[in-house]
Amino acid sequence: MPQQCISSIPKLKQNNKIDALNLSGWLAIDKPKNMTSVDVLAIIKRMIKFKKIGHAGTLDPDATGVLLIAVGEATKLVELAMNKVKRYRFTIKFGQSTDTLDAAGRVLEEDDRLPDESALKVALKNHLGKRMQVPPAYSAIKVNGKRAYDMARENISFELKGREVQLFDGEITMVSSDEAECEITCGRGYYVRSLMRDICKNCGVLGHVSSLRRTKVGKFEEDDAILLEDFKTLVHNVGKPSLENLIRPLDAVLDDILVQQVSANNALKLKQGQKLLLDNYRESDVVLAKCENEIIAICKFEEGLLKPKTVFNL
Repeated sequence: MPQQCISSIPKLKQNNKIDALNLSGWLAIDKPKNMTSVDVLAIIKRMIKFKKIGHAGTLDPDATGVLLIAVGEATKLVELAMNKVKRYRFTIKFGQSTDTLDAAGRVLEEDDRLPDESALKVALKNHLGKRMQVPPAYSAIKVNGKRAYDMARENISFELKGREVQLFDGEITMVSSDEAECEITCGRGYYVRSLMRDICKNCGVLGHVSSLRRTKVGKFEEDDAILLEDFKTLVHNVGKPSLENLIRPLDAVLDDILVQQVSANNALKLKQGQKLLLDNYRESDVVLAKCENEIIAICKFEEGLLKPKTVFNL
């Protein structure tokens, strides 16, 4: 799949870089097409001096939509954010199969067979729930330490094993003469291109993903995400105040975790790695410790003790 070279992205002058070392939280960027998630990070790094930065869930270069950027202490929560439920809208173009399963790939086969709407709906319904899914050959999965997409480009023979994934819901929202638009809600590690491949196989037709957009990650909707170009313009013109308004708090991805308010003294103990004696939780409960409005630590309740697992330095 084509990727934009980072070196081709215009660089900002170092003296224009905004110092934001003290900021922590989440940026929801609307990733443009023909750019990798790493490219987006590179652009933000050139604009803003963050202590730490990362992203929570790669989007294909051809895909658009919600890309969560973790800054500062939020980088400690990237794995948790990647487990959030996601929603996608995509279009299947019938009549051609490609090696990458999307429009960026090399055409492998062509024919004029088209599925009917009822067959598509049945095929999609059959993929609901937990199932084993084989990832695309052109994916970032590592095989013996090497990325699958690199091996595929080099025509190296390899086999990817199926992995258990979950599709919570799905709907065929539009069917035309040679296309179908779908919307799905899924869990971590789900490949839309693999779903398209399997749907086409079930219907006895050829197809590829012609457009793909991520519309939701956890509680972050596409309306919450700012276009990358708008982000660059806003931060360049207004500076740090606009950046502060765009960053969502750490607990924006912690809405499904139990909360325990602790005293200032106990907050200090947790930050020092000490355990608290409590009796109001079940074994293995995950708990967010807060002191008033300050996030202190993510803890686990074990053997009657609240044990800090991830401590935040805000």
